[in-house]
Amino acid sequence: MVACSFTSKEATTNGDLLICRNSDGSRELRLSWPWGVIEYTTPEKFSVTNLVKDVPSTNEAVKLAEKLLPELGINIADLVKRENSSAPEFHPSEWGRTYFIGTNAIQNTEACEVRFRRVIDGLEFISLGTGGDGEIKFGSHGEVTWILITWRNIERSKLYATLAPEKMIQSIREGKAIQGGVPMKFGDIDWRTVKSVTIHTVKACYFAGYDPFAPSDWLEPYAALWTTVVTDHGSVDVGIDCPIIDENQPVERQ
Repeated sequence: MVACSFTSKEATTNGDLLICRNSDGSRELRLSWPWGVIEYTTPEKFSVTNLVKDVPSTNEAVKLAEKLLPELGINIADLVKRENSSAPEFHPSEWGRTYFIGTNAIQNTEACEVRFRRVIDGLEFISLGTGGDGEIKFGSHGEVTWILITWRNIERSKLYATLAPEKMIQSIREGKAIQGGVPMKFGDIDWRTVKSVTIHTVKACYFAGYDPFAPSDWLEPYAALWTTVVTDHGSVDVGIDCPIIDENQPVERQ
């Protein structure tokens, strides 16, 4: 509430939802405890006669995000790291639009957005707004104009052994893996006629569900494989999500 400039007088509760609105209802903050959601929205007040000024650069926006996240209860150490680095990986981008006055074009940067993802046990969350990602937009003079973060508390449940490489290959043969997308021009893969699958990289991840309106109560580990598949009509690079838990081994309860 402090980070978004709200007072306790502007807050109301509706079950497990906290809602803050300013006097004219133009700014709104929503906090959902069960879903771990922080959502903050502000109105667009700009136009060709009211252009946004002094929007932070991408580097400046990253620094603002690093400063703000601890205030929201998010530890920087819990973010995905850059490749071969201990530094957090942020994805900044500029948002804007082009206005036309006659034949003259006016490009106005309206905000700089910073995206980030979460890790647990060194494994990246893969989700669609269900518990491990966030985005913050900074507008004029670095003012926060948008927040959407899903960051639920987590408890350990069970400790599983992982599959040996040969068993992972067996699970692919048995159709227990999930194929990613391929270019439309390549067509579908008929796995009954596949000649070979070459695995280039293996990355362990956590799946946090795909429905932000019904987030999963469980994190499920899996192996993300980047492969080249050779078929009877050519080869194609494709991602394959493969089971990683060995359910035949004893389970240790936490």
